[in-house]
Amino acid sequence: MSLLDFAPHVSVTSEAITIVVEEPIAPGPGGARPLARRVLGYIRFNKAQGSAEFANLGSSLDPQCLEMGNTTKKNDDRLAGGHGEGLKIAALVLSRADHHVKISASGLYWNFGFNGQARTNFYCRLTPAKAKRDPRAPGHPARLSADVGRDVSVLVEKGQKGQRLSLNNFGVWMRDTVDLHAPSSSVRTPVGDLLLGSVHWGRLYLKGLRVPESSQGHQPFRFGYNLVRGSVDRDRQRLVDAPQAVANIHSIWEHAIMQDEAKALPRYLELLRDHPSSPDARGAERLVTETTAKKLWAAICCEPMARGVFYCRESDQNEVCTHLPHPRA
Repeated sequence: MSLLDFAPHVSVTSEAITIVVEEPIAPGPGGARPLARRVLGYIRFNKAQGSAEFANLGSSLDPQCLEMGNTTKKNDDRLAGGHGEGLKIAALVLSRADHHVKISASGLYWNFGFNGQARTNFYCRLTPAKAKRDPRAPGHPARLSADVGRDVSVLVEKGQKGQRLSLNNFGVWMRDTVDLHAPSSSVRTPVGDLLLGSVHWGRLYLKGLRVPESSQGHQPFRFGYNLVRGSVDRDRQRLVDAPQAVANIHSIWEHAIMQDEAKALPRYLELLRDHPSSPDARGAERLVTETTAKKLWAAICCEPMARGVFYCRESDQNEVCTHLPHPRA
């Protein structure tokens, strides 16, 4: 599925919050049936139990992933992560908070916990799953559930002496990703998302996940961005290649203007003219393309205050220009 087609469906009831990702299934030859949809994965928060389940259907997880440094994302630059530590660290932190972490994958149940006299030994116990009737077999009503033999499911729930997962904690987790609740004020492009809503100002996301230290120096970004290229440091706090991030941001603006000029162009002009010292405006003299520059100039010429105003480079202040072509010429 392309990121441009990624559109999660969120449903909220008195019992649960459910986020489902589906993809359309084309009808067979000669079929005139309505377009069916296949569930790719889901997130479900059970309010009564205080538990959260994260399921990726039609996937697998090898026990080798428990080794530090082992990752399935190493050669796939579409995915965030790749250090080979995230799964283990997340399970450790959640277990320390007295939550029970259980993974169901590849025909095994993975249960994390502590043992030893002082509970200092962190372990993962793998238990083979017993064969059971497939709830998605023909003749059975479809329901949102993961099968231990062919799907991957991660369950975070109350530990023996711990607390239930709170709705507030679950909400904090969800706010750290922008893909699950893409704002209407955003412009999604093949090179990343432009986030114009004030709630996202100053925020930077990489492949959907928030980068905590998104500012460069002491200056925050003026607007928000979701980059599809890049990598973070080992602490997942900041981007490794800041200059490349700036280039990607200007590329996002260019594509956003091509897709929705009425929404993006005035804000880009605002950024470059009113906030030239912000990180997302840096490098504009090198990175703004000629096509985008002409659109910016045309927008300036259409402003009422632009009539009778002459613009020139600082190096041309002592030169006389007798002809300035109109951008529409």
